[in-house]
Amino acid sequence: MGFGARRGLKVTSPDGEGLKVTGEVVNNDGAKVADITTGDRGMGKFKLHPEKGKTYKAILHFGQETIEKPIPAAKDSGFVLTASALGEKYIAVKVEGTAEEGAKKGFLVGHVRGAVFITQAANATVLEALIAKEDVPEGIVTLTWFDEEGRPQCERLVFNERPDLEVALEVNGLQDTYGKRELVSFNIQPELGEEPNMIMSVAITDKAKIHHDADGNNIKSYLLLDSDLRGEIAHPGHYFDEGNSHRLEDLDNLLLTQGWRRFTWKEVIEATQDAPIFPLEASGFSLKGIATDFYNTQKALVKGKITLTATDRKGGIFLAESMTDSIGSFAFDSLDFYDSTNLIFQTPRELKDNKNLKKKVESGEVNASSKIILQPYVSPEVGYVFEPKDLGGESMKAFLEEMKKIREVELAFGGEDVVVLKEIKVESGRLMEYKRFEPAGKIYSHADIRLDVDSMSQTGQYNSVFNLFNGIPGLRVIELTTPNSAQTVYEVQIRSKTSLTGPIFPLYLINGAPADVELVKALPVSRIDFIDILTGAGAAIYGSRGAGGVVAIYLKDEKSLSANYEAKGVASFVHSGYYQSREFYSPDYSRKADAHSRPDFRPTLFWRAGLTTSELEPASVGFYTSDVASEFEVWIEGITLDGRPFVKIETFKVN
Repeated sequence: MGFGARRGLKVTSPDGEGLKVTGEVVNNDGAKVADITTGDRGMGKFKLHPEKGKTYKAILHFGQETIEKPIPAAKDSGFVLTASALGEKYIAVKVEGTAEEGAKKGFLVGHVRGAVFITQAANATVLEALIAKEDVPEGIVTLTWFDEEGRPQCERLVFNERPDLEVALEVNGLQDTYGKRELVSFNIQPELGEEPNMIMSVAITDKAKIHHDADGNNIKSYLLLDSDLRGEIAHPGHYFDEGNSHRLEDLDNLLLTQGWRRFTWKEVIEATQDAPIFPLEASGFSLKGIATDFYNTQKALVKGKITLTATDRKGGIFLAESMTDSIGSFAFDSLDFYDSTNLIFQTPRELKDNKNLKKKVESGEVNASSKIILQPYVSPEVGYVFEPKDLGGESMKAFLEEMKKIREVELAFGGEDVVVLKEIKVESGRLMEYKRFEPAGKIYSHADIRLDVDSMSQTGQYNSVFNLFNGIPGLRVIELTTPNSAQTVYEVQIRSKTSLTGPIFPLYLINGAPADVELVKALPVSRIDFIDILTGAGAAIYGSRGAGGVVAIYLKDEKSLSANYEAKGVASFVHSGYYQSREFYSPDYSRKADAHSRPDFRPTLFWRAGLTTSELEPASVGFYTSDVASEFEVWIEGITLDGRPFVKIETFKVN
């Protein structure tokens, strides 16, 4: 007779739901050696003492069906680790071995979420240990047995419940019943002697309209169970429902069947793990790219400077610098932008200082011999597969009916999100003015000077864009004669901006893309819609390139003449940034307002995340009920400062 060991069993239907079955285990002689019974979730256990030379199979009965499954044969030698956490005070562990010395010279390692709490060597042929539950953190306990050479031989997962760590909350001021449109106000705080610092979310919903599955996932079941197990766990809240007397037994069966090793010890010991695919997660997000020679993208810009200028809709400006590596790659890490943000990357022109053997950046110039290629910014694919739900449930019917009422109210009272128009047919139209002056490629907020070309008299008399600037205050058109050529080159100087080396000329843009002065000169005036001149802070968004101001030209037909024009030493795009969340709307019926004449059928009365408690102040909740007479649920989830998750549910009625 071999060592007896508990075997876990899970029986599921084709759609993954657990099945309740009965059955038995028989050997190859047909003799029954164990009984099998699974619970409502299709899981159970049985004890088997395998004999050498014998084979075994499970015979399962489900309704009129009978299923036979062979049981994997036991090995001739090895170790058996049994563990149980079903007692009130201790986790019982026993390790046996088939060799003459048994478990001697091996050792046991136990950890919870990677934190080791026990390392115990065996000095006898059988290791037996009682581990006090109060000395072990709450959650899934992983027990691994190693032989004398440090090789893992067997493992068992058990769950350590710690009732003494249960978070005690007080909800003060919540009444059993309220009237319609009545103020509800209550405080949430820890009981006396409890950790005073907590953070939580609170949701108040209509039980008839929004079904909150008490056995579904919540912060406690996720942190203590789901996060440590592979695969889907059906109704995880079931295992933490104190009203269920079988929950700990069911939880032990779950760990026997779906338990898996957090680490592959052999790979860890032999250091054969694959290199990480992704870098360690940092705060904020990262933007990456490469810089190359403009005409030869295979030639990297080695150890060159890259500048980043970012501006948001409120006019805020962020500046940063990075250096390329040996293959021209660069990165800007830990960026933190909200809402749409305009980003400009550029390679400033660097000159060698022969005296100090260093490079210095020449103000206002860009390295026109370089090209910036940004790494595509692609959102990760969502692997969610929509599974249609049964719409015949009473709660779903009630919810759909309530949504129909809300839509009728919005239509009747002209809600902000509902506009009902008679059918019209639009043949053509002019772009609205505010949209006309917000074309694609525009990344600044306001222009210091705007030239609306169509509004200027006798535009047909202008032979060049530069003729449009004559007489504009703050602008001066100067003529430059190209050496060894009789050709005259026009330039614009804004407010006499100069440096020690002479005048500083502006940055030219066509539909948002940088352009050469020769390309600007070639533009027909009839093709231009409007021109924006940036002279001061607005030009700062373009960094050193905007030191001489910016002349931004936008074309009428939106067909950019610079569509095939590749910017030299610059790249830009608009980053969506982090979403700026809005506060959940809850009406204030303490004051009179025209909007309050509308019927109120809200299924969710209140929702707020980030509520905190401290030694000095509880978390306060306040809102008004609606026009719906129903039972409402107060769902509170959170975590204490010392890391203990909690869930609390309260109810009240509205008459």
